Amino acid sequence: MTNQRVLDHALRLMGEDPAAGDIGDYLDRAPALLCDACRALAAADRLCRGAAGMEEQVLPGGDAYGLEEDFPLCDAMLPAAALHVASGLVFDENPALSERFYGRFCEAVTACIGSIPATVEPIANKY
Repeated sequence: MTNQRVLDHALRLMGEDPAAGDIGDYLDRAPALLCDACRALAAADRLCRGAAGMEEQVLPGGDAYGLEEDFPLCDAMLPAAALHVASGLVFDENPALSERFYGRFCEAVTACIGSIPATVEPIANKY
């Protein structure tokens, strides 16, 4: 899955058509916003990967992720990443909508972490 898929999802959340020709501004800002979203989700992604027995993620360096590059997080993080990107894309034009997207981003992260199964460990007697 590429970063373009995350952007397409974000655009659909905003009511935009990813195939439209008038989304040049969004395309310009998306690589930096994708990087921000992945960094914001890195800790949650590590938890999800650990619970699923997946290998640890390594975020690419830099301050922007190309749209043609692979999405560096696990697939479960796509909805949250798209909400984070959508929040950033509409921030200047519609701060109220941006805040709603960010609230949904927080809920998506909480739900993802909440779906991780608990593990049973012995209680350590520290006294």
